[in-house]
Amino acid sequence: GVLLTTTEDNKNYWRMTSNFLSKQDLKPFLPLFHLGNYKRTPYRVISLTKSADDEEEDEVTVVYTTKEYDDFKVSKLPGYHAPSANVFATISSLPMSLSAPLDPFKLRKDEILIPSTLVEAKAGPYWPFWKEAIRKEMEGLSQQKVFDLVDKSSTMGVILMGTRFVLDLKDDKKTGLIFKFKARLVAQGFTQQYGVHFTENFSPVPDLVTIPLVISICAGLSFKVYGFDVKQAFINAVIKEELYCRPPKGFTLPQGKVWKLLKALYGTKQAAREWFTLIEGWLIKYGFEQHPLETCLFVYKVDGVVICILTIYVDNGVVGTNSLKFYNKLLKDLSKTFEIQ
Repeated sequence: GVLLTTTEDNKNYWRMTSNFLSKQDLKPFLPLFHLGNYKRTPYRVISLTKSADDEEEDEVTVVYTTKEYDDFKVSKLPGYHAPSANVFATISSLPMSLSAPLDPFKLRKDEILIPSTLVEAKAGPYWPFWKEAIRKEMEGLSQQKVFDLVDKSSTMGVILMGTRFVLDLKDDKKTGLIFKFKARLVAQGFTQQYGVHFTENFSPVPDLVTIPLVISICAGLSFKVYGFDVKQAFINAVIKEELYCRPPKGFTLPQGKVWKLLKALYGTKQAAREWFTLIEGWLIKYGFEQHPLETCLFVYKVDGVVICILTIYVDNGVVGTNSLKFYNKLLKDLSKTFEIQ
């Protein structure tokens, strides 16, 4: 459910589903939280409606008020549609415990409102899960030595980029249930100036037909196709420019300190280019030959015979080979430099 508070008439409204919500709908309502954050019991159910051709409930609309119930019209609520004639329940009270949020791993992605800021995440019922995701993200950045703490006084006259945590949920494609809370620290690269904070920012990706064509060729050659993913790929690459940034709102650093970027943090203009340059150089040094027209396509030959075809799509690799031994060795060697999933 979703709890919406409006300052206009000092009432809180709860909706069972949040699919109807849009940015336009939410303009009159502040703040926006998941119902699980509140320890209140709704005292009146306006209607519980059933579709004429469906046994499932369409929706339940519950109204909370900070005053005694008056003639408030539920039709004011965004996305509301009048109940059908087939109303099968009107209840004066709804006894349910709202003291704790629902288990997020038993919910679907669209049943949880994803916070847009760290402050919102802290105020929500699933903060322990977001906090753990943020801890893992910061731990990964620390291990990769992405930034260094420097005195803010040493950055006088330098543009400090803002940063923010982008929060998301990963769901199982088969069951639709949430299985992971994810957080990523990104730089607000729109403040970077060309010629000062970056020069080149183009990074190639394979043509739309490249990966299907590679898979088709592998099928014709009886190659087996594998895939791998490089975790936190961009932050493996070193940046050449001098960049400084401040932490997101709600995330504190020692007083008088800011971050100096040493690696290509997500969101910086040059991050994708620096990463591709790094993985491209690693593959060529390993013995792969780069295709002269498709820069994301690499082949590995033994005695002039191709035994492996590899395509890089940002931080993902598609590998076709007739040698499982070679593939395992490739992954093992990649893992010495990058964290492979």
